Amino acid sequence: MRFYRTTLSLAVCSLLAACSSGHNTTIVTPTKGSAVTIHMVGDSTMANYEHQRPQMGWGEALPKFFDQQTAVNNWARGGRSSLSYHDYSLTGVPHWPNIKPAIAEGDYVIIQFGHNDQKTAERADYNLFWTYAFCNDGNNSTADDAENCKDKDRSYYLNLKSYVEDVKAAGATPILISPIVRGYFESSEITEKGQHNLTELNKDEPYARGNYPAAMEALAARYNIAYVDLTEATKKIVESYGQEKAYNELYTYDKVKSTSTDRTHPVELFATLIAQAAAEGIKANPSLTELQAHIVEYKAPTQ
Repeated sequence: MRFYRTTLSLAVCSLLAACSSGHNTTIVTPTKGSAVTIHMVGDSTMANYEHQRPQMGWGEALPKFFDQQTAVNNWARGGRSSLSYHDYSLTGVPHWPNIKPAIAEGDYVIIQFGHNDQKTAERADYNLFWTYAFCNDGNNSTADDAENCKDKDRSYYLNLKSYVEDVKAAGATPILISPIVRGYFESSEITEKGQHNLTELNKDEPYARGNYPAAMEALAARYNIAYVDLTEATKKIVESYGQEKAYNELYTYDKVKSTSTDRTHPVELFATLIAQAAAEGIKANPSLTELQAHIVEYKAPTQ
């Protein structure tokens, strides 16, 4: 397999128009004996929230873009990082060891983390989550730095590598998808922090965390893994709305601060746009031809 970086310049206007007047959707239910199975592992931006609307993870919307011979198993969980999902849990039971047995030869596994890897180390309750993009010894910019990192748990790159190795060992195909942007605006553009490129020091930390999407892309390039740049794709979507409209129409409200938006978690409209971007990224990747055969055109209904 060759490595292909999928950076999307999406023609999202048709879906934006279709979604703007109504958010009712129909989820495709996979038929028994599905021809292909997609597993999704990630955080709250991907997870199912069918009982907590208006919030909706993009993993809930992804089945709309695949045929009825495709089963989509969304294993994403809120609050998880590449570290905590793999090795730890607040309940004492990590998720990944329980999910691995469900992955079969010929399956596809979409892997997306990054948001919770950025939790600050100064809080004791965040100790199970935080990572550096490449390595936590100050060498935080290349795959070589990460490959030689001594504190492997604190390397986002190496945590992702562990998932990839497990997926390959099961005879399945890993797909690395970079995290969606946070709605952090400066003027009309999403900031570097909103794109998960953390160049400033956190309190009491000796080094900047680094660029998480760049770390994922570096891993994909080094080991010839399918990669979709959903950070760039969602940056274009959010910027096309502008700050005020994006806050009002794309992100859910902040339940803790009771503000109009939390700038992180999608509502149904945004989840659908994200899922479309992911499907377009898969469709554009020459190494995923068998999976591409199951992608279908989806038009969001209007009221």
